[in-house]
Amino acid sequence: MGITERCKPLSQEKDHDLGQSSEEASPPHVRFNFAMGLIHGVFFQAGMGFSEPMTVLPVFLSHFTVSQVMMGVFSALMKAGSVFPQLFVANRLQSKPRERPLLVVMIWVRAAIWLVLGVLAYSCPPGKPMIVLVALLVLLFAFSFAGGVATIPFTDIWGKALPARLRGRFFGHRQLWGGLMAIGAGFGVKVILGNPDISFPKNYAFLFLLSFVFIAMSYIALSSVREPKGHSTGRPLEIGPFLKESLRVLWQDRNLGLLILTQLVVGFGTFALPF
Repeated sequence: MGITERCKPLSQEKDHDLGQSSEEASPPHVRFNFAMGLIHGVFFQAGMGFSEPMTVLPVFLSHFTVSQVMMGVFSALMKAGSVFPQLFVANRLQSKPRERPLLVVMIWVRAAIWLVLGVLAYSCPPGKPMIVLVALLVLLFAFSFAGGVATIPFTDIWGKALPARLRGRFFGHRQLWGGLMAIGAGFGVKVILGNPDISFPKNYAFLFLLSFVFIAMSYIALSSVREPKGHSTGRPLEIGPFLKESLRVLWQDRNLGLLILTQLVVGFGTFALPF
């Protein structure tokens, strides 16, 4: 952009699509996608608030085992499951002009897991805690793994669906209103677990089913997002060249390296939260 273009009076600029400048290429359906993404973020955080992985789930787990090692395994599985598939999914998806189909499948797998957990907790067989314990770990690892797969198309879709100047506002609103909803869910957890008329494990079953309801509502909104067509890069690379290219980018981009290092440090710190 030249000097004369950058010095245009503000009065000559016309805002479109929630503040999008006419000089920028505007993706289609910005307002609709913004609204659907906001609804998704708010209801998803509320749903997770009813079954918070670092507070509610470890307490539920403690009813079936007193092993501190098992608590650590639970936390590690939740983290590892979400991180492991991302590089491989990114390699496969770079050849796809649209990524929404994979996203939709993964998010509904995640929603179904909370429904299964709710039914499992409600019908928990007395005297057989190992069945529930193993099922809990397997299902939550699957939930985390599906989330790791969904993260790549989720991030890329918002990169295509919203102009850069709106993304900060978009994720800020999601965090703000979703956080408030999660606080409300926390009070709901207190009421349900403190109600003597709802015995264990039915109280946790109720929480898991509430998580399912709110997460399902959030995924209805996310499934409705209209993904703009992207640019494919041809066939995906073999895993060896892909990893080599990824390491080269990581080595050359200092900001990316610092970001990943920060995420690793924060991730290791969360291992202690369930305790």
